[in-house]
Parts: sequence; C-alpha cells; structure tokens
Amino acid sequence: MGLMFDSLLPVMLLIALGAGLTHFKVIPAEAWSGVDKLTYYALIPALMISTLSRASLEVSTMSRVGGALLAGVVIVATLTMLLRPFLLRQGVDGPGFTSVFQGAVRWNTFSALAIAGSLFGAEGTAVVAIAAAIMIPMVNVLTVAVLATYARGERLKPGAFVITLAKNPFIWSISLGLALNLIGNPVPKVLQDTLAMAGNATLAVSLIMVGGGLQLASLGRIDTPLVVASVLKLLIMPGIMVVAGLIIGLSGPTLGALIVCGSVPTASASYVLARLMGGDAPMIARIMTWQTLIAFVTMPAFLLLVG
Repeated sequence: MGLMFDSLLPVMLLIALGAGLTHFKVIPAEAWSGVDKLTYYALIPALMISTLSRASLEVSTMSRVGGALLAGVVIVATLTMLLRPFLLRQGVDGPGFTSVFQGAVRWNTFSALAIAGSLFGAEGTAVVAIAAAIMIPMVNVLTVAVLATYARGERLKPGAFVITLAKNPFIWSISLGLALNLIGNPVPKVLQDTLAMAGNATLAVSLIMVGGGLQLASLGRIDTPLVVASVLKLLIMPGIMVVAGLIIGLSGPTLGALIVCGSVPTASASYVLARLMGGDAPMIARIMTWQTLIAFVTMPAFLLLVG
C-alpha cells in the first residue's frame, strides 16, 4: 500500500501544481491550449512510438486486455442509455445527457499513461498504449453518435468523421509504433533516443496540463448528472474491468494498468467536443473536475482490491 501511494503522490502533486499555476495566474488559462497542442501533437506521439516500437508484446495478453476494455465500455455505454429516461425526469435535457454520456464513457489517456507509467514502468505504459488503440476509435464513434443524436449543434458527416479519426495523433502514432515493432524496429539509435527523451517529458507535462484544466470554481455544485456520470465512470467501469480481467487470467502490471485505464476520469477533450457539437460544456467541465479529485480515492481502492 505504501509503495502505491508513494507512486501516486507525485501524480497528485503535479496535478496540484498545474491547478496552482492557473489559480494564481502564473500561467493564464488561455495559455494551456498551447501546452495541450504540444502534448497532443508532439509529446504523446513520441511516447507511443518509443514505447510500442520497443515493447515486448504478447498477442494473447493484448487480446485479453482488449476484451476487458471493450466489456467495460460497452456495458457502461448501455447503462447510460438505459438511464436516459430517469435523467429526463430529473430535468436533464439533450445536451446535458450528452455530457453525462461523455463523463461516463470517455477516459483521460494523458492521466492513464502517466499513472500507469509511474506505477508499472514501461510495461504499464505499453498496456495503456494498446488500450488507447482499442478504445479511442470506439469511444469517439459512440460519443459523436450520441452528440449528433441528442445535442443541438454541428453534426459531422461520416466522411469527415473518418478523416478526423485518421488524423488523430493517438491513432497514427500507435499504428506506427506497432508497425516498427513488427518489423524489428529499424530506427537509428539517435532517433530512438530523441523519441525517448520527448516521451519522458510527456508524463509530467500531461499531469500538469490536467491540473491546469480543472474548473475549481465549479466544485460547489453537486447534482444528479454529476453523480450518475461519476458512479458509472469511477465505480462501475473499473469494477467491470477488474472482474473481466480476473476472469480471463490477467495479473500483475497488466491487470494494474488495465484498472488504471478504467479508473481515470473522463477526457479533457470532452469539453472541446461538447462545445463543437452543442453539448453542455459547463456540465462536462464540472464532471471532469470532480472526477479528477474522486479518482484519487477510487483508483487506489480498486488497485488494493486486487492486491
């Protein structure tokens, strides 16, 4: 237990640092968009390519990880849809429902990479990278479909959505890393070292960025959409992944990294997508902020549960 909390404490402190930099206006809130783009388009791809090109990947293990992830996402997405009549009775409109859905289904890859890397090293980072390759396309399809159906705003056409997905840095960098791994990683050492250096910077910058994006002023309001989204994301989803992982025989760092993927809060990109497609952006910002704080209780609880 002590080792786990020792590993999580630097994560918490880096998030707190980002929140403090914004709160005390050391870094203006609008400046974080530049850090976001740096991480999204440069640092994360470098980490994905560096990690996956050199990882020892077992197809059977990765397929089992994928099965557990898919089970968690599909079951939680279905439960959220079944809860829509209840949410309507609570006064949650269409845009509000899309924010509940995003809060329940999406996951913060930045945080998962940083925490799994801190707790489980390169093996944990590789598992999260594989998880991202599996979950990002499916989660994006689900959330865009829900936003297009229930929100008031711009609807992406199928062709435009496919192009957007193909241009996603997570998708192409993961594909490139896996391709290099399969052909024996013929990358010159100087380039490998460059990618590794950029990748090493990713974890700290990602966590500071998460803290910088927190909406601390919104913490005073707790309502039904927040509770529903947080229970589904932070309790139901990791619970499903724990059960599925144990049933299919996962253990050690692989199971731990899987639990981290299920336990992290919703993605910060949810806010951008809500603004683009007519969702309730203030609601998803509040959900993301509360989930980030709650996750540092629920995540260690699930990790301790499986030892």
